[in-house]
Amino acid sequence: MSALRRVVVTGVGLVTPLGITTRAVWRALTEVPQGDEDGKSSNTSGIKRHAVPQFVDTYAAHGFAAGQDASTSSLMSQALGGESANVTAAMVPRGTEHNAQFPGPEGQLASAGVDPRRHALFTAYALLAAAEAARNAHLDGRLGEPDSRLGCSIGSGMGSVADIAAYGASMAVLGAASNRRVSPHFVPRVLANAAASAVSVRYGAAGPLAASATACAAGSAAISEAAMWIRLGLADAAFAGGADACADAVAISGFQRMRALAGGADDSDDGGDKSAAETCRPFHADRSGFVLGEGAAVLVLESLEHALERGAPIYCELAGIGMSADAHHAAAPDPEGRGVANAVRACLKDAKLAPRDVGYINAHATSTPAGDIAEMRGLATAMAPDAAHNSCYVGATKAATGHLLGAAGAVEAALAALAVHHGVVPSTLHTDVVDPRISEIASEGGLEIVHAGAHGSHGVAWPSGADGRSRLRVALSNASGFGGSNVCLLFQEHDTR
Repeated sequence: MSALRRVVVTGVGLVTPLGITTRAVWRALTEVPQGDEDGKSSNTSGIKRHAVPQFVDTYAAHGFAAGQDASTSSLMSQALGGESANVTAAMVPRGTEHNAQFPGPEGQLASAGVDPRRHALFTAYALLAAAEAARNAHLDGRLGEPDSRLGCSIGSGMGSVADIAAYGASMAVLGAASNRRVSPHFVPRVLANAAASAVSVRYGAAGPLAASATACAAGSAAISEAAMWIRLGLADAAFAGGADACADAVAISGFQRMRALAGGADDSDDGGDKSAAETCRPFHADRSGFVLGEGAAVLVLESLEHALERGAPIYCELAGIGMSADAHHAAAPDPEGRGVANAVRACLKDAKLAPRDVGYINAHATSTPAGDIAEMRGLATAMAPDAAHNSCYVGATKAATGHLLGAAGAVEAALAALAVHHGVVPSTLHTDVVDPRISEIASEGGLEIVHAGAHGSHGVAWPSGADGRSRLRVALSNASGFGGSNVCLLFQEHDTR
């Protein structure tokens, strides 16, 4: 068998609550805001109080309300949830008042190929992220040219729950009369592969096509699959990432019932003395759950040879992939973190690197009491063989973005890749007091939690090696999902020496 091909990142596109471009997101995460030279501000967070639309808004946006009389509209309002709920969420910045369902200016949407009639919100996010990634990778000039060597792998955790809920409620209220109002776009809008399909069509990606659905690890799993296509020679390049947009009433209610959301994130109580942003505090001694968010990240992956041949910019190399299952529970993590440890070990082995080579881990860290400690046990177990020689920060960018479900792993992988590229590690916002149990576990693996209380709320310099000397920058991005899915990705500096 011929040697596996090396895979590099040549484009990054981000649509997150922090902003709609990679530059905006990275600056929000790592630069000190003006007037905050001590780096303690929380203003860079994308987590705020929002009037999250109930289904009546989605229903109206899809044109159901046309021709209804006042009594029917009143029934629909009651059935679909009535007024908006005021909750803490991480929402992508919206566009004009005439286009409030979608992000960004309308011209930007059109240039990315977004059609609000045909595309659900998570697909719109994927198209916007793919457009930026294509520009960064110098692939935007290939629009509309079918290429069987270009693949597309974009995952989603829940897709368009709002679409399904709105149509279901309309049928419950209007009965058979609602059938004639179901859009012919409904089915392709809500399919799990809708985002992957839309990006494939937009860019003529006629190679392998896939859509991972491994819950909150979907984006990372999608990146893994695309990288394996390239390694094996099934594609020369691929769009890879994740997208989700479920910060709506049904999803929020579901996570409320699971007691997974942060205290103060699920009702009108803002958590006492905590600001809305501070409800998401990974590793914090008083963490209570996550804040639901939305967004997308798309990477352009290529074989090293292909990227060099066309003179593409290279952010870093995707050098390691590790995957595992907890085989423990449908929604709860293995308390010992065995699945996480197995994924990290497999990733390091795949990259032919040792724990001491890693300088940064962007943890999944959802800010849940059980999840954060279980993940840290897994990370520390995998890194423990080199504990005396490790010089590695562990952080969690979810503190700034919220939990983006199927997009989370992709966004966090993109941020790990950018950390390697820029040599800067994002701090963990809002975490000023680390859970002492987590600190103790981290130290057993030779790990240090990078957080606002010790390092400020901006980027910090890449850690030097244990011997004090500089080294090749290497980062891990860890993702886990309901059902027990674990994915670990390793990004390393592209060494041109």
